[in-house]
Amino acid sequence: MRVRYLRLEGTNRAIGSTLARIAARRHGVVSEMLREIEEGQARRQARFARRYAPILWERACGVAEVLEIDADTYDTTALAYNQMRQPAAGAGCSLVYYPPEVTGLGHPILARNYDFPLCTIAELLGVQGPDGGGRPLMGDPYLVELHPSDGGYASLAMCSFDLLGGVLDGINARGVMVSANGDEIAWAEQSEPVSRGVGFHELSCMRAVLDQCSTASEARRLLEEAGGYVSMIPCHYLIADRSGDAFIFERNLNGDPVVIEIREDPKVLTNHPLHRFPDRTAFPQPHGVAETGTTSFDRHIRLEDAVLGVEGPHTVDAIRGCCSAVTVGAVLSRLPEGPRQALSSSPGMARTLWHVLYDAATTSMEIRFYVGESSTPGGGFREEFSAPSLVRCEGRPGAQA
Repeated sequence: MRVRYLRLEGTNRAIGSTLARIAARRHGVVSEMLREIEEGQARRQARFARRYAPILWERACGVAEVLEIDADTYDTTALAYNQMRQPAAGAGCSLVYYPPEVTGLGHPILARNYDFPLCTIAELLGVQGPDGGGRPLMGDPYLVELHPSDGGYASLAMCSFDLLGGVLDGINARGVMVSANGDEIAWAEQSEPVSRGVGFHELSCMRAVLDQCSTASEARRLLEEAGGYVSMIPCHYLIADRSGDAFIFERNLNGDPVVIEIREDPKVLTNHPLHRFPDRTAFPQPHGVAETGTTSFDRHIRLEDAVLGVEGPHTVDAIRGCCSAVTVGAVLSRLPEGPRQALSSSPGMARTLWHVLYDAATTSMEIRFYVGESSTPGGGFREEFSAPSLVRCEGRPGAQA
């Protein structure tokens, strides 16, 4: 990965313009990519953005200015790059939300492993492109720190796939924490994704929450009222705030919103929908990767057991230790040798690309990135990570959406 730290201050329109220039210079995003969108659909998307994501809309207008197109005619609410349209073996993420009552610091904490393949689209499909296959799908993530001067909250977020709205996890200056996890069950059952639709795509809804919401309650209302579409991978979400209010947001098979409230205990979220599989008693039996096509159920059980095994308050070290039990390498190590070797040799096999702790009380993130790996007996691997970096999100006094 080539991880970049991007800090922008200024009006939302200027932020959008700067992001458009970066997307054009580094990732080849040009106006012709947006002109493929049907004009009527673009106008509907513009109306949606004005109503549900006014901060994003202002940035989209800045994108339109740089690309010299009309934001009411072409959809400029996304700056897509390094995207995919095919399943990837082992892709999946694991997280735990810790309410303030159970942590050693007395703070709400979100701990998360982000897992994704290292390969390019060409490698995933088994073809060789003229440029060697291009950049890896997750070759260019950004740690984006935004300080808008004319509306919206300051925020920190890990972003990829869409430079304007591709929030994978993050926190804002009001202590609202968000994370998007892929829903592998919905992925297996869904129809083909669309490149552009009307509403939020599966990551831009988290951008809107960070920009506009000061509490989990405001985020609930936004996600329940606004619509969306799937551009890559169906997702479900965990959102929590400084007060300890937290929930999981999913959609059922009809696309209707489902809100799962989180009470006083830590809550695990991996890559299966909790409204269909609320706890381990509802998991398929057997629930291994060979039977279900996903490691989500196994990771959920392992992570839940690790969390339940902690005696007393959950310290930062204990929280880190629980997440280390479900890195991709650790999950592979528990598989029989045959499946382990087959998965680890697949070009689409995931790695844990970062581990991050968000603290709502201090509006900060502590993050470690994948920097390499070492081989383990039986064809597996163990991820190696950078030293942790601590970044704080400090908004302007009195700033509000």
